[in-house]
Amino acid sequence: MKPMRTKARTLSTFWGLLVLCSCATEHAVHRRLPGEVILNQDAGRGNGILVTIQLEDGQKLPFVVDTGASVTIFDKSLEPELGKRLGETTLPTLDGQAKGGVYPAPKLYLGGTQLATCLSNVFSADFKQMPLKTVPAFKAILGMDVLRQYCIQLDFEAGKMRFLGEKRAGTRSWGKEFALHFSPGDLPFVQENLLGAKEGASLIDTGYLGDGWMKPKLFQQWTNYAQLPPEGERRAPNGVLGGEPYPGLELREENPDLGLNGIGLAVLARNLVTLDFPKQRMYLKRTIGGALPDRATEAELKPAAMAADHLLLSLKKEGRLPGFPKGDKRHGSMMAYFDSPRSITADVATDGATDVYHYRLVQASKDGPWKLRKAWRTDLNGRLLEEYPVP
Repeated sequence: MKPMRTKARTLSTFWGLLVLCSCATEHAVHRRLPGEVILNQDAGRGNGILVTIQLEDGQKLPFVVDTGASVTIFDKSLEPELGKRLGETTLPTLDGQAKGGVYPAPKLYLGGTQLATCLSNVFSADFKQMPLKTVPAFKAILGMDVLRQYCIQLDFEAGKMRFLGEKRAGTRSWGKEFALHFSPGDLPFVQENLLGAKEGASLIDTGYLGDGWMKPKLFQQWTNYAQLPPEGERRAPNGVLGGEPYPGLELREENPDLGLNGIGLAVLARNLVTLDFPKQRMYLKRTIGGALPDRATEAELKPAAMAADHLLLSLKKEGRLPGFPKGDKRHGSMMAYFDSPRSITADVATDGATDVYHYRLVQASKDGPWKLRKAWRTDLNGRLLEEYPVP
C-alpha cells in the first residue's frame, strides 16, 4: 500500500515544430550509453524529472526530461552561451505560443557521456514568461531530438533513470507492452486513452506534471454519470490504461491543436516505465495504485499503510475477509491508496477474474487501530455487483 495522492501540478508542454523534419532514430551499434542516473527525490511526486547535463565548457545545468517537447530548449538567459543566433521561431505550447531563438546545437554530456541528437539546432525561450512558477528552477528542456535516440527506463520507486542497450533482455518483466507512434513533430503517443474508449490516442508526456488531459468529447464521456459506461470504459475520477485501473485521477479538459489526449507524469509515475523509442515500444509495470506522494508524506504515512495491509492479510488468513472464505487459494494483485490520512481503499483483483474486490479501511485516531469499514465487489467497469457485511 502507498500513501495518498497529492495534487499534481502542470508544466507547460512544448509541442512539435512542424517545420522540422521527422527525427527518426539513428542506429548506432557501438554507441556509448550514459550510466544510471539518480533522479531528483520529487520526480513524479509533484515535480518533473530533472537531470544535470554538462556543456562542452564544463558548465553544468539542470534539464527537465520532457517527451512532450520535440526539441531541446534553453532558457533565454543562456543565449550568450549558445553562440551565434541563427534565426527566430515560434514554439507551440499547451498554453499558447512562445517566441524563441535558433542556435547551433552544443555538445551535451550526461555523466561524462556525450548525448546523441538528430538535430543540428537547439532553441531558446523565455521561461519567465511561461506558467512554470510551481516548478523548481531548471535551465533547459531535454526534448525528443535527444530522447528518441535511446531506450530509457524510469524507475520512480528506486529513484533511477536507466539507458538500456540494444540487447533488451528482460522485456517480459517490464510489464504491459504498448505500441508507440510518432506525430509529425516526433512526439510519442499510444492509441489508448485513460477513459478506456476505443478511439482517442494519447500523448506520452513526461513534461506534464499532472495526471493528463482529455479532449472535450472524451472528457464529457468521462464525467457523464447519467449513463452507465460501455464495456471497458471508466467514469471520473477513475481511469484505465491497458486494462489496469487508475483510481483518483485529476484530468483537465483540453482541445489542443495537436489533436491528442494526454497521459502525464503523475500517471506514468505509478509504474516502472520503459520507453524503447528505437523499437517504438512502451512498457508499463504497475507499482502503486495512487499517485506518488512526496517523500515526507510517504515517510509519515508508511507505518499506517503497513498496519492496514497487515489487517487485510490477517482477515484473509482467518477466513474473515469478505469475498474470500477460509482456505481460499486464489492469487491476485492489490492496489491501494489513501482517500485521506486515516482512510485507505484497497482494490483486489484475482488472477483471470472479471471483477474487483474493494475494501475501505479507516482509523478513528492517529494512533488507533485500523478497522474494516466497508467491503464491496464490482465488475471491471466499476458497476456494483455485491456489497458485503463487514466483521
